[in-house]
Amino acid sequence: MGKTRREFLKTVGVAALGGGAVVTGAKTAKAQGKPILVGCPVPRASAYGQNGERGMILAAEEINAAGGVKVGNTMRPLKLEIIDTRDEEPGVPTSEVLLAIEKLILQKKSDVIVGGPCMSECGLAAIDLYARYKIVDIVSIGCYTPAWDKKVGSDLKKYKYSFRASGSVAWYIKEGVDLLRNIKEKFGFSKMFISIDDSAMCRAAAEIVKNLAAKDGWEITGFEKHAIASTDYSVELGNCKKSGAQILFIWAYSPETSIMLR
Repeated sequence: MGKTRREFLKTVGVAALGGGAVVTGAKTAKAQGKPILVGCPVPRASAYGQNGERGMILAAEEINAAGGVKVGNTMRPLKLEIIDTRDEEPGVPTSEVLLAIEKLILQKKSDVIVGGPCMSECGLAAIDLYARYKIVDIVSIGCYTPAWDKKVGSDLKKYKYSFRASGSVAWYIKEGVDLLRNIKEKFGFSKMFISIDDSAMCRAAAEIVKNLAAKDGWEITGFEKHAIASTDYSVELGNCKKSGAQILFIWAYSPETSIMLR
């Protein structure tokens, strides 16, 4: 049975927080203990950040309404500290994203970090930040690059504070390859042009798809990367048409990519 929107958002929030968070002023049941501060770095200009934030707030409100989280013999409410990392906006350097996270740790005195950043490059860099400050982090939105697993796995003792609930592109590759196989068998297409957002996650995913598709008999007529938040795809689409491709395979997440589909 499919989940309702409310159930889905609640699931996102619970996975993110491992228990939830609350915004100041939310209606809560009485809890006796000191609030658990959950620092949430989210890119508010992106759908990932907006939906992740909604899910965490929804889960937090319901958890606090039920009395909060039991720690020992004390019921403690949860408080959400949100900061906009802006990591999916063009031109925002990783250093600024890390400063936003550091603010949650040092100024807001967060007990745990949950949420983003979403950009894989920023998420990878943040792992070292959590190790330095010895604070637990749960990635619940974005940061799908397989490099996250590799980095954390390279030194489990050092990176024992980092966890990821959002997933990895490696999990989604099979879906893409199965789709291409179905298209090839059903329509007889065999030529494909690949277009991606220029990000670590998209580069890793597209490279895997390209290699697996080639083994299935696909001819890759072109492979182009566009800057995140690009709005002009005329050259790329022109190159795709000239290449003789029958399929344009896109791996991207920036909302501006919808312009290409028009």
